[in-house]
Amino acid sequence: MNLLFYVIASKSFFILLTKVIIPKTCSQYLKHEKLSENQKSEFALRMSSNFHAILVSCICLYLILFDETIRTDPVWGYSELVATNLTITVGFLLADLLVMSSSFEAAGGSWTLCFHHVGSIYAYSLAIRNGVLLYFANFRLLAEISTPFVNARWCLATLNMKDNKLYFINGVLMAAVFFLCRIAIMPFFYYMAWQVISTESYQRMASTVHGVIASIFSIYVVLFDTEICKDFVWGYSEAAGNSLANTMGYLLADFCLMMWFGFEVSGGSWAYCFHHIGSFYAYYLAISHSFLLRVANIRLLAEFSTLFVNARWCLASLDLKDNKLYFINGVLMTFAFFLCRIAIMPYFYYMAWQVINSKSYESVSFLLHVSWIGVCLMLDVFNCIWFVKMIRGAFKHMNYAESHSTPSKVAANDVYSVVNGAKVKGLGKTSQHDDSKND
Repeated sequence: MNLLFYVIASKSFFILLTKVIIPKTCSQYLKHEKLSENQKSEFALRMSSNFHAILVSCICLYLILFDETIRTDPVWGYSELVATNLTITVGFLLADLLVMSSSFEAAGGSWTLCFHHVGSIYAYSLAIRNGVLLYFANFRLLAEISTPFVNARWCLATLNMKDNKLYFINGVLMAAVFFLCRIAIMPFFYYMAWQVISTESYQRMASTVHGVIASIFSIYVVLFDTEICKDFVWGYSEAAGNSLANTMGYLLADFCLMMWFGFEVSGGSWAYCFHHIGSFYAYYLAISHSFLLRVANIRLLAEFSTLFVNARWCLASLDLKDNKLYFINGVLMTFAFFLCRIAIMPYFYYMAWQVINSKSYESVSFLLHVSWIGVCLMLDVFNCIWFVKMIRGAFKHMNYAESHSTPSKVAANDVYSVVNGAKVKGLGKTSQHDDSKND
């Protein structure tokens, strides 16, 4: 709520600055220079842009150089100042879009600039809203250092000072700063991004995003997609197909990252690889043959439990195991896992039996029949094993809490490793992926 207030306040301030403060303050100078109305409007926008660029650039440099919180953890690192800096930028971009929309040509707007603003607002809003990748979002703001030189060039050109030595000096500085802050920095930025992508924390973020999307898609398809309910075997709808395609893309990307970076870095395991291969194969059969799409989406309901599994890992990584939120999330995780992966099994296989005995299923080939049943059985064996480990870990945690008033870090790590099916080598190293992330 506070961040939303900052965005609204920033937008209101920059509109006031552009429409009232700058025109009033510079009215005599602009009148003396005999600028057109369009030039006066663009001048106000560019001065507002300069104010924003200088402000956020100073904050940005301070954060990159001195804020250890976001430097230590580029994925989940959070500080109020970095979030505030991004809200200032989002407010400015909204104000700039609003002013441009009211007088597009007069404000010197362009469709390229509009797309730039919309894309930036979307990216920064995601970072602010989810408290993720704030370091990278702030790093991108280094580009604003070149903005004052770009605006100064326009002002000098508008004042017919192209033959002035100042125009040449500013042009050299603009080219140099633009190159340094927007071009030369690219290799380092993408190298740093590549390093972050290899971490388990980033992959869990991707897993969480996929879990949210897959859960929404599958719930819609199962409950509200009337087209696919007409025929359980060959029924087809765009929503059902897109839901599976989205999951196939995620499984393929996650599998490739695990293979590239190795299990120790990415937190993967061989069981997790077999899970991905089996799921990908089953969903491919469903999409390529337009076969059992509703049944496949029912399997995707298991993704709802992934959100709590990843939240548990994040809380443990932040040393919040003694926090009440960690306990509440653990209860919700166990309940969601049981509901979405274990309790649903009798209904699923009853429905599968009904489908197999239906008339429309008679045309299904033997390979399709064996493939989808075999993959479902394999995934459910994994689910049962993981759930048993969860229950054992929960009992171990409760027994330990009864015998010790203050749990030690060693026991806490042991409990966590059992709950998530990980193999721990040494004190405090929870290395393996939660094998229960996807289905």
